[in-house]
Amino acid sequence: MGRKRLFNDKEKWCNKCSKWLPLDAFGENRRTASGRQDYCKTCHNAYTGSFWAKVAAYEQHLEQKWRMTPNDYLELWRLQDKKCLICDSALTLYHRDTHVHVFGDQKRLLCTTCNKGMECFKDDASLLVKALEQLNHTAESVTEGFEKKEHKDEGENPSHEAGTTEDAGEDSK
Repeated sequence: MGRKRLFNDKEKWCNKCSKWLPLDAFGENRRTASGRQDYCKTCHNAYTGSFWAKVAAYEQHLEQKWRMTPNDYLELWRLQDKKCLICDSALTLYHRDTHVHVFGDQKRLLCTTCNKGMECFKDDASLLVKALEQLNHTAESVTEGFEKKEHKDEGENPSHEAGTTEDAGEDSK
């Protein structure tokens, strides 16, 4: 049956402002069934205007807080292969989940999770080393516990016991 057609010969439905508007209120788009954009020109301009306003605000933030130009930011993003320096997750350019973090005198880009982790450890290497030691200690104790359990289970292995009784039976013959 398909989707309901949201246009006719004279009007089209704008998905953004939820109104029926004349066809000339929409930009052309040959890829759609109607031959028109999904949003009316007013909504489209408001959306793209707000997008570029956000980009301009972010660029201003970069300049004021980090003393970085947009080109510096873009170069750093490309230098890191568009990935977080720590966990290699993908970073989106000019996105709220991409953070500038300062390591000594060098600026690097981090994802939100890694940036929060660095803030939690107050950028103190000794705290990170202590946390790593604790993780290694925990991993070792878990591994040791697992190995002890394996050795204990091997002693109670029924097939192993069956083999020993057979051997004992052969010796008695």
